[in-house]
Amino acid sequence: MGLTVTLANALSGMKTTQDGLSVLSRNVANAGSTRYHRQDVVVEDRTGGSSTYASFVGVARAFSESIERAYVRELSDTAYANVRSRFLSNLETAFGLPGDANSLDTLVADFTNALEALSISPEDYATRAMTVSAAQDLAQQLNALSTTVQELRQETETQMTANVDTLNQSLRALQAINSRLSDYSLDESSRLSVLDERDRLISQVSEIVDTKVTYRDDGTVAMMTHSGLSLLDQGATTFSFEPVGTVSATSLYSIDDAENGVGTLTSTTPSGLTLDVFDQKIIQSGSLAALVDMRDTILPQVQAQLDTVAAALSQALSTNVTGGTAVSGPPDGFDIDLSEVQSGNTLGFSYTQAGKSYDVKVVRVEDSSLLPMDYTNANGERVIGLSFAGGASDVASQLGTIFGSAISFSATGSTLEIRDDGGVNTTIASAETRTTSSALQNDGLGINLFVDLNNQSFTNSLDGTPQLRGYASRISVNTAIANDNSLLVQHVSGGSLGDADRIDYLLDGLENTVFTSDNRQVSELGSYRLTGNVHNLVNQVINYQGNQIASAHAALDTQQIALDAVDQRREAEYGVDIDEEMARLIELQNAYSASARVVSVAQELIDALMKI
Repeated sequence: MGLTVTLANALSGMKTTQDGLSVLSRNVANAGSTRYHRQDVVVEDRTGGSSTYASFVGVARAFSESIERAYVRELSDTAYANVRSRFLSNLETAFGLPGDANSLDTLVADFTNALEALSISPEDYATRAMTVSAAQDLAQQLNALSTTVQELRQETETQMTANVDTLNQSLRALQAINSRLSDYSLDESSRLSVLDERDRLISQVSEIVDTKVTYRDDGTVAMMTHSGLSLLDQGATTFSFEPVGTVSATSLYSIDDAENGVGTLTSTTPSGLTLDVFDQKIIQSGSLAALVDMRDTILPQVQAQLDTVAAALSQALSTNVTGGTAVSGPPDGFDIDLSEVQSGNTLGFSYTQAGKSYDVKVVRVEDSSLLPMDYTNANGERVIGLSFAGGASDVASQLGTIFGSAISFSATGSTLEIRDDGGVNTTIASAETRTTSSALQNDGLGINLFVDLNNQSFTNSLDGTPQLRGYASRISVNTAIANDNSLLVQHVSGGSLGDADRIDYLLDGLENTVFTSDNRQVSELGSYRLTGNVHNLVNQVINYQGNQIASAHAALDTQQIALDAVDQRREAEYGVDIDEEMARLIELQNAYSASARVVSVAQELIDALMKI
């Protein structure tokens, strides 16, 4: 091997070592950076003439497609779990712990205790005032919880706006990065930095929406959601969110634009195709999906449960139950007066047919868009919606059409007459009306202590927007009773203040009236069914929300463990180990010194030759 070849080999070794030192310095400078992928010099042994020498080929960037796919998937799921846990933590703070001074169960117990004390001393003004105060505290807490729920729903829209802005910015930036990576004139160092930025932006997108990524050989990427919507390919999809401004308990999502009460999210592909993201269920995970679930499903269900408690509280105290008058035949049956049945009130009857018992609840519904209504509720009752606008005779005609000859219906004035078939196959067992007291005195023992806006009675009307929807945000104590607490006791004009009949009736309503939530009438109640007296409903709501909150926290913990495991794999694959870099530095220094020594010896030989 000649001197020239030796010198060239040494210089190549020094150049390769210098390139290695440059890469090592970048690794050390970026140690600890989550967006940086470790770089390694690629050196190739080459043969030239009669010698072998090391030649710098390029820089390899640590990267694993399988790890990255797992990472973006776990990022989406963790972001989803994090948003859900964070919002429910705020809800947990509002509800408080069972037994706390301002928790619903404590306030219902305080109200019940106040009524029990009033039953013993109905004539005592202070005791009546304490009862009114306990009722006001309970109504105000329902108002406050409802306000918290709607504030959280409002916050979801604010965060959706921010998420969509970030998503659009990231997709546009990735589109620009794809263009840069397609440019083969880009120098290697810049290219590696662009790849790091590419992966950072992919992670940012994945936190917002669920993402599947295709990595191409030239470093460019294509992205789509798990539902199949293209996020990035030749161009970037653009998202647009239009908030509604103010979100209330009656602001619910609907695929019908005319009925929709919340903000809408659309996506527009580079080809110009626009889709409703919520309607098409395009996004399945990530923070944006969690925000949608909180706004449109989880928080409305909380509101509906609070509304159910508020409704049960009102109806337990304001409902007058009037049994039908038995009529002996044959045919046997009952007469019931419909004159007090308001929209949302019910008449009910039970009958036996062919040895099997049936329960029927007829709801007064004047909204024609809700009719016909005929279904079996969770208690096994047949629920029928009818218009009462035509009077008892029209009700009798409608029921006759529904039941045929098995049961006969007729009317005299406002009285509905229900008769069996002479006992041949059908027997009427009972009949009653459940009506809302329309006056504070001289209208039965029920009382409108808890009322809707402007002292309006709560009848659970289904007409138009169901009165139940958002009722917890509107419930209050009747101002007439707050101004004159003797009305709590005097159920007839001029009655004795020592009469405890009304108070005992109210206590009986709280303890013995059984309510069951009906998601056929208010869909946002979801599949979870509340049933029991007022105390039972409150405890069920508290327990259900407590379990939801605990489940959300546990899901986040589990998901965080999964993400941490992938993070550790990424760190092992991509991370910079300072000890390894220092060991490599020593190797590079020794290699450089050896090459430099060869150059030095070559220089000495050349100098010696020049002197000959």
